[in-house]
Amino acid sequence: MRNVRTKPLELWDIHGPVLEILAKEEKGIITNYITSPADPTKTLSLKLPFLVLQMKNMNSPFSLEITTIDDKRQERRFRISTFQRKPKVTSQLCALPCYLSLGWNHLVIDLNQLSTRAYNSGHVETNDIQIHGNCRLRRVYFSDKMYAEEDLSPEFTLFATDISNTRKKEEDEGVTTFPLFQKPNNSSKR
Repeated sequence: MRNVRTKPLELWDIHGPVLEILAKEEKGIITNYITSPADPTKTLSLKLPFLVLQMKNMNSPFSLEITTIDDKRQERRFRISTFQRKPKVTSQLCALPCYLSLGWNHLVIDLNQLSTRAYNSGHVETNDIQIHGNCRLRRVYFSDKMYAEEDLSPEFTLFATDISNTRKKEEDEGVTTFPLFQKPNNSSKR
């Protein structure tokens, strides 16, 4: 993939590996993405209900697709994107808008809550995830619950700092953590 690359982080805002995903939009479709698992015949089969992304808003279109199985044994697909303006739910797809702040964002997606609100069912497992450009990813992981910053080990925090300085560092660097579908207070919704 020629539009996915890593760069030395001396050029960027944080310390640690970052993956940059760049994509062109062709007829309203973002053409480049990463996916897990890489083999489309396999599934992740992850039972953990929280998906966490540490990503930088590049002020360009971004979307994320998650395929899950719910407690009704139905496959559900959730598309979360910066170009979706209104929520739309069909039997096969739940498309939701995502509002990102400028700079680094810490997104926490409660898959059980999404399943409950969209389909009146509970999350059982995640089959796959696709992240479409454009963004810079610091980390993507699943967890059993939402953890406070001070409860995370340093490799799971956005900035490698002393915990007592974490909140100050986040404020200084413009990192935001907010409910995924709530517009941030600044005027940079995308």
